[in-house]
Amino acid sequence: MLILKAKTPEDLYKKSFLAVYKLPDLDGDPKNYKDTSALLTLENYSQDKGVVWDDSGFNSTFDYTKYILDGDKQIQLEVDHYNEEFMKSGKLESFLKYFRSDETTKKGLINLWDNDHLDPFRPFPCLTYVWFRKMGSTLHMNCHMRANDAYKILIMDLHVGTSLHQYVSKKLDLKLGIYHHFVDTLHFYHRNKTEINSLYKKLTASEGQ
Repeated sequence: MLILKAKTPEDLYKKSFLAVYKLPDLDGDPKNYKDTSALLTLENYSQDKGVVWDDSGFNSTFDYTKYILDGDKQIQLEVDHYNEEFMKSGKLESFLKYFRSDETTKKGLINLWDNDHLDPFRPFPCLTYVWFRKMGSTLHMNCHMRANDAYKILIMDLHVGTSLHQYVSKKLDLKLGIYHHFVDTLHFYHRNKTEINSLYKKLTASEGQ
């Protein structure tokens, strides 16, 4: 299991990518050649430039093509999915109403999973739930991922989670606390191996590793 910390989502993504890259290759998995569970943490953190959650939902002008070839296309899929799940569904609004009625609750959870997702022939959401807890005047957030592609999707999911954390903190007039990103399977796909090797060389060259 990887346990990593950083001060920005972008730095946490880079640390995670490099750590997964250095793992031993899997044997016998037709899809993944790297795979691990992970706890990724941001404390006293700053958001990456161009990333925000506001009353219209998740918005990002971050240049994802720095890391992934089809970053612009991928981010739109993320925007549409999470805006539907949190904003249009009314889940976030209902959560805020409940939390204001019981700020010390341990049930501050927004669930993105239902039994229909157990159908193996339907797409499975990667994010299963987010959980908030008020401690004093501070709001902490845990984001639980069933799976994260450590090359393509991780940085965008970190942006979704941290911007949501910041948005909810402001709505509840609380200080920003610790952000935990739990991942059951943080992995690399065989199909992206060429691009992954190229990004590894780019990152290690820029960081002098």
